[in-house]
Amino acid sequence: MDRRIYSKSSVALLALLTLSIILGVAPKFVAAETLMTDKPLYVIKWKDNVLGYVNVTVYLTGLSPETRYEVSVFKHHGPAGLNYVREVYGVYEAVIMFTIPPTMDARAEDIAGTWNATLYKLVGETRTVVSWINFGVWAINSKVLNYGRILQIWGGGFKPDTRVMFTVYETGVPENIVTDKLFGEDPARSPVSKVVCVKYGTFSNTSSVITTEIPVGYYTVELIEFELLPRVSAIEDPETTIEFMLTNELLVKIIKPEDTSEWRRTDTVPVEVEVLYQDLVPVTAGEVVVTFTPPDVGMPPYDSPKTIKLSYSPVSRTWIGSFKIQKDNATGDWDVIAEAKDFYDNIGYDSVGIKVLLTILVVETEIPPPSSVPRASWVSWLIKVMYKGDLTLAKLDIPRCTIYVVNATTNATVGSAYIVEVEVGRYNVTWFVSPDAPLGDYRFLIPANALYDNVTVPEGANRGPEKDV
Repeated sequence: MDRRIYSKSSVALLALLTLSIILGVAPKFVAAETLMTDKPLYVIKWKDNVLGYVNVTVYLTGLSPETRYEVSVFKHHGPAGLNYVREVYGVYEAVIMFTIPPTMDARAEDIAGTWNATLYKLVGETRTVVSWINFGVWAINSKVLNYGRILQIWGGGFKPDTRVMFTVYETGVPENIVTDKLFGEDPARSPVSKVVCVKYGTFSNTSSVITTEIPVGYYTVELIEFELLPRVSAIEDPETTIEFMLTNELLVKIIKPEDTSEWRRTDTVPVEVEVLYQDLVPVTAGEVVVTFTPPDVGMPPYDSPKTIKLSYSPVSRTWIGSFKIQKDNATGDWDVIAEAKDFYDNIGYDSVGIKVLLTILVVETEIPPPSSVPRASWVSWLIKVMYKGDLTLAKLDIPRCTIYVVNATTNATVGSAYIVEVEVGRYNVTWFVSPDAPLGDYRFLIPANALYDNVTVPEGANRGPEKDV
């Protein structure tokens, strides 16, 4: 050793110790920069049934406070945007926590794979690699699965050309292994499934269709034998298990009609129901029925529930149909219940409530009254009466209906008109002009809600018009 250089180093060290004592700060000996992750292998954490994230902690030591560093975490051959960067400055060591992705909404197949954490030294515009390590992420396609679906597994961070061995068993009952029922292995020979890692240390595997041979319940996927990439450096053990639930319950949501919406007799109610498997894949085959149940009016005649079948629409990816409310259906609060079934014995329900009101009678003029008539003559007005919901013709309960003749200037009532049915929905309104009727302008007036149809159910007849005609 060059004793002259050693002496200079000793003097510098003595000066550093003296300065540290004066300032009351313990001396810090800076080693080479290192980085580690908390785990070498992470399993997805769920935000919902199919989207998730991982929490990765990076530990940095041996930093120089005078140097600006950058830590980059990214996935090998991952989707654009899976690259996260933090800067570090003015410290000897640091702990940096990443939530990947920050929105916690990555698809399992996107987040699973081989990842890299790299430490850079920044000098001006130059970025130099100081050190890097690998870590892996693995995941399954959903935390809840239905019969008729498949179990998919993706992973990374393993040594290429090595085997990853995993098993699937009932949670809490490790001896109840279902690997063979899912992946076709011979349970007498091996209760595990094997898959070979490819380039970049990734693997994937897909089960056969899940059948009712496996009971509903909770199941665990466990990695039991694997070899990680050589460039891993972590404090804790790898995460090797993930749980999923197997169920026969479908996700059913009534989109139309909306809950608490109001409809009138003779309206056609659009019906739209979304039916999904638990992994949020649309159910495209099976049967979806919707039952409209009227309120109990407490007296006959009683209205009965009506059930319609829906058809799947590949455009909206929902089940659609319609329900026609009849002119004499019960009014009040109706229950709407959707029931969906597929070919794998999965089933699901949803319900909303709607309110049915009386429909409105609409009046249109077919032949208007003449512009002038002599005294001692009849004047007539031919009208058409329809239901507002579907514009079908309405049959009036004539004795209950009222049409007046009023002075067009003062609106004073001068008489009542006669109503004669020409045919269903068409009525001739007439008034006899007396020989001594004052000269002037007159008009027919149908007050709001002065017309009644012939519906006789306990909830009452439909009425109209909405405003004076």
